[in-house]
Amino acid sequence: MTAVRKRSGQKKSELPWKKILFIFNPVAGRSQIRNSLLDILEILSAADFKVVCYPTRNRGDARRIARERRDDYLYIACAGGDGTLDEVVSGMIENPEKPFVPIGYIPAGTTNDFATSLHIPSDMKQAARVIVNGRAFRCDLGLFNGKDYFTYVAAFGLFTGASYQTPQELKNQLGHFAYILQGMTELGQMRAYNMRVRAVSAEASAESSPGTAAAFSVDPGAAAPPVPGTEPSETGTSETETPGSGSTGSGSSEQEILESASTESGSTGSGSSEPVVSGGGVSASGTERGDRHGDGMDLCFEGEYAFGMITNSRSIGGFQNITGSRVDLQDGLFEVTLIRMPTNPLEMSEILMFMGNPELKTNMVISFKTSKILLTCDEQVSWTRDGEYAGSHKRVLLENCPQKLKILVPEEHARPF
Repeated sequence: MTAVRKRSGQKKSELPWKKILFIFNPVAGRSQIRNSLLDILEILSAADFKVVCYPTRNRGDARRIARERRDDYLYIACAGGDGTLDEVVSGMIENPEKPFVPIGYIPAGTTNDFATSLHIPSDMKQAARVIVNGRAFRCDLGLFNGKDYFTYVAAFGLFTGASYQTPQELKNQLGHFAYILQGMTELGQMRAYNMRVRAVSAEASAESSPGTAAAFSVDPGAAAPPVPGTEPSETGTSETETPGSGSTGSGSSEQEILESASTESGSTGSGSSEPVVSGGGVSASGTERGDRHGDGMDLCFEGEYAFGMITNSRSIGGFQNITGSRVDLQDGLFEVTLIRMPTNPLEMSEILMFMGNPELKTNMVISFKTSKILLTCDEQVSWTRDGEYAGSHKRVLLENCPQKLKILVPEEHARPF
């Protein structure tokens, strides 16, 4: 335990130690951590931190080191890609006997999506200074099938293999372009997965966890105002996880569901809190709205999707604002993006245009916000968590853990975004 002592004539008590567990991946990104390691340690040591260093050698090392830690630390810091951060978070949670302390993150990967979303500098020395001078920001954390965590994205389908199948040597040589080359090789293997989707709408999320999830984002000048009781709510500070798992709906037609969602939210853009298909209704069978099982899952539909991602980030794959401009990292909600299988070059062009500007309207993309979502398929589907392979599954349940993650960010960005 940490002792507190007072010096003679000193009113403010001090910690007799400041210890950091520093886990780093020496081959992340272009192995630049090797060139910056001494500078990083000097910055931390100059701030009177005692630094305990562990380099990783294999996948899973960061998770094991964080899980098996025996000492108490003020912070746990890591340097590497988003996958390294994912492992550190999971390892910390797997050791409930130790406190879940704030994490210092020095991005050293190829894309560093989550660091970008948190305004953590890409320069490693500047990122080390954030650990010294920054403040803890509480953001949402994702739970994958009840046992694994992800910090910013879980995904299936096209291009997801590029993140973990691209050789490290190629990433070191070409950087982000290596992912593009690897992704292009997957185009010839494009296929659709028949997914049955059940989810808690943003409205139901706000009702079940008042003050945690913002119910709706209303576009100015929308044709219809929100229905009573669905005004935007302020972001709260609750850490309560949203209950509920699985339901079917009321049996309304798919077009009625999407029109209802658009009317209630007062929005027609992809940043809406309800299921929104830019330009039309969900092209899927059996779309329903309701909560017959009383478990909160009030959205239910089925469709053929070539790609899907459940995110809590402003940057995915190096692309900024790919899930819209209204992403709140601590609102208790995921951004869901499901892309239908293109059948001709025009549909493919629509998808590519949407990826470049999510505010565009297209029937090829479904996007909405949720605190919990269940996706099922009759065949095994490969998934990724934070860019790392997460196994093949027929059933994946993703739950938002509001503001569970504490991470150090620049002081000016420590307030709610």
